[in-house]
Amino acid sequence: MRDNLFASAPSNKWHCNAVAGGKYSQPYAYMLGYYKAGEKLASLVIREGRDQDVLFFPICFNYRHYVELTLKNLILNAEKYYFLLRGLEPESFGPKLNRSFLFPKKRKFHCIFPKSMTNTRVRWKSDKTKKFRLTATHNLKTLLQMLIDRLRLISNEKFDNDIRNVILDLSEMDPKGQTFRYGLLKNGVFSIDNKINFDIIKIFKNMEEVYYYLSGIDIFLTENIDLAMEYLYQTQEESHSLESELQFDELDYYDY
Repeated sequence: MRDNLFASAPSNKWHCNAVAGGKYSQPYAYMLGYYKAGEKLASLVIREGRDQDVLFFPICFNYRHYVELTLKNLILNAEKYYFLLRGLEPESFGPKLNRSFLFPKKRKFHCIFPKSMTNTRVRWKSDKTKKFRLTATHNLKTLLQMLIDRLRLISNEKFDNDIRNVILDLSEMDPKGQTFRYGLLKNGVFSIDNKINFDIIKIFKNMEEVYYYLSGIDIFLTENIDLAMEYLYQTQEESHSLESELQFDELDYYDY
């Protein structure tokens, strides 16, 4: 009887075991995985100078899917930071987010912390009332604009134009995430009609720049979300401490 396709490797081949599931299936595992797949395939073609024709589609598919997953993840993290900033400075924070994938338009943001700082979490909830969900689109141009709109609300930095153009080139080549997946589309035509030469080295270098740029945005958002959450936690702790003191003073006053 054959072994199950997804069985664990034997103990003497432990290094062949891939760990997935639970915390090992976080968005980063998918994002980095698809980028690494495209990168390694492109590196193989560049190094060995062969199989470029048959590996072109897997290379581009992995790169494109990496960009899609990363843009969606950055959109959500940008929204988290946006709502944290509004929670910290509600009076001075002018711009408003018209469409949120985390909260309905009229819902107020609440940041709830448990007593232990080590278990600090913010209870983010998705907006189930919206007809348009983030998972409903695969269009990189649309996703890129959504991210840029959110970054404008939380940062004065302008999105790099060269990186923007590379992503738009990907979107133009494969607007629906189908061109690099299938040779024939639903209408029966080839995904790429005419014979064209594509420079794998140029694709490799441009996607490397995209990777480092988007990773920088991710680091910025992650670090600032953590800082904002820590500040909110400390503020909440100080507020609870002040409330306790006031209650104690009131109780002490009525004792006399």
